[in-house]
Amino acid sequence: MPGGSRYESLGPLLESIAAKVDGVPCCTYVGPGGAGHFVQTVHDGIEYADMQLIAETYDLIKQATGTSASEISQIFRTWNEGDLESFLIEITAEVLGQTDAEPGKPFVDIVLDQAEQKGTGAGPYKTLLILVCRSPASRRRPWPMPCPVRYRSGSQTGARSTRGAERVAGRSCHRSEAPT
Repeated sequence: MPGGSRYESLGPLLESIAAKVDGVPCCTYVGPGGAGHFVQTVHDGIEYADMQLIAETYDLIKQATGTSASEISQIFRTWNEGDLESFLIEITAEVLGQTDAEPGKPFVDIVLDQAEQKGTGAGPYKTLLILVCRSPASRRRPWPMPCPVRYRSGSQTGARSTRGAERVAGRSCHRSEAPT
């Protein structure tokens, strides 16, 4: 997603190393200045919304039906063979299918709910706020950042993540306020 004024000279190199679909490079000039960076920022926001949807789907299936992580992994594998085929669905199925050897429990049930972030997910929403727009993926209250960004922010420290988990025990993140 390059932009700027150097694409004419760098384009052939970038296109030669880019991923290809049906022989066509997944690389094209997107505009002057920081246009490439802006397109990547929007891509990141869409990806965060996709990840939130995947997480909520997993939670809904698990909470509503009591289906195991391994069984949900198979559901995601089936979905990945159809219209929902994507890298995120594929890796979700893979992760949900993992069992930790020592305790013998599904990895997703024992992994620490803590993640670092660089702020990439917040960029599109900051831009939307500047443009006085609202995104369906954003929450209206208490902070206009989307759930995946807000909760990832909340999980940056172990103590904060643990307090948040205790506060919303048994509820999905989308039904509660951000952990404090």
